[in-house]
Amino acid sequence: FLQDMALRHGVPVYEGLKLRSPETITLIRSLRPDLIIVSSFRQIVPSEIIAIPSKGVINVHPSLLPKYRGATPTYWVLVNGEKETGVTVHFIEDEKIDCGRILTQDVLRIKDDDTDGTLRRSLAELSEKTLKDALEIIKNSSIKRDHNDESPASSFPKRSSGDSIIDMNIPIEEIKRKIRALTPYPGARIVSGGKEYMVSSAE
Repeated sequence: FLQDMALRHGVPVYEGLKLRSPETITLIRSLRPDLIIVSSFRQIVPSEIIAIPSKGVINVHPSLLPKYRGATPTYWVLVNGEKETGVTVHFIEDEKIDCGRILTQDVLRIKDDDTDGTLRRSLAELSEKTLKDALEIIKNSSIKRDHNDESPASSFPKRSSGDSIIDMNIPIEEIKRKIRALTPYPGARIVSGGKEYMVSSAE
């Protein structure tokens, strides 16, 4: 894991930092980073930290931005029956979520039997290439200064516990997509006779 690798190489690891605290901002300034990389991070990076690294702050996001901004894009692409998704690396230039100039993207075809779990794994494997390509672009200073086309932009909320309950009145194809989107976590459930039942698949 990343933490173990860092410790083996004598790289300091800091956990539980609150990015808006003055102590954290002072710490990051003292480290004088050239580049900050964010991935699956639950805190918004404040402007004080965005301004620190000379090469900027970049984010690795598991969708084809500007589509599917938000915390759980894999859930929503499956629920919505998308045929493809991907990995985007973009600059964080302000405190807006999943915005900023796009450095590079890679497309991933969604398989008919993909679940949230298998899709996340495939995107994680793809992100290695996407991030490597982004770092080469930054290293070679070949960054495009154009802003993103916002016309196809979409944002979706974080998946909630209520999303795991299956509405039995919706079409079967929608039910099957939702089950895949909820597998393996938190799991799809139906309520019948006052009891809840876990559902792993449907036909």
